[in-house]
Amino acid sequence: MRLLKFVFLIGPMALLVGCLDKSSDSSGSTTGDSITQPKAPASSIDSAVAHPSSGLIFRDLDGSPVDGSENIIMACTSDGSYCFSTCISVYFPQYVRYSLFRTDFLLGSKCVVSLLAYPDDSGLPAPFYYWQGQYVATPGRVVGSCQVNLASPTYMGRSAFFEVRVPEGQPATGPRIYYTHNWYDTSGNPFKTWTLQNYSPPSYYTFKDPAFTNSDMTMALVPGFSCVKLSEVGNAFQ
Repeated sequence: MRLLKFVFLIGPMALLVGCLDKSSDSSGSTTGDSITQPKAPASSIDSAVAHPSSGLIFRDLDGSPVDGSENIIMACTSDGSYCFSTCISVYFPQYVRYSLFRTDFLLGSKCVVSLLAYPDDSGLPAPFYYWQGQYVATPGRVVGSCQVNLASPTYMGRSAFFEVRVPEGQPATGPRIYYTHNWYDTSGNPFKTWTLQNYSPPSYYTFKDPAFTNSDMTMALVPGFSCVKLSEVGNAFQ
């Protein structure tokens, strides 16, 4: 397996910060010449561990030096001919940022939310939080909310996405290439593996959990929350 390097009602944010230890809208943009460069990841499910020794120069969006308080930063070539915006965690893993995903209405008036951190360069899978909740209709609005207690995740640990390839000559009951979302405890010990029905980084991933709902669970990236501090998570659902 090859590692890929991946409005609900809330309780008080003070409880959230107390429960989850450590705290993504990124889009590619260019200035100067159109030099071919890899596209910056747009969420944690689309990222790979990177390091400040990349040879790039990093600046805040206003041009000032990076101090760790930013979410989105500019990475530029040393001559300044090409720049792109990216999540700070991609090049500075010590500044942990998260991508927020949620489902829409699931059978039984249910819903699910997940919070995925960028790889933190610790050698372990990235931090991961998962909530199962009740979908609540919002009067006057087409889209409802997902009612959960942010301070009490259904599961809290680590996770990673993998590509699985079944070698030619070996039997396969399904696709010969598929993706999994592997869950681990906080120490990195395996806990559960979900085979994904669909996987489209950085936009969404889909899996089934028959113990919770018969619906397909499509975790879609919440717009504007692909690179956020932990303390900012609740703002997506106010």
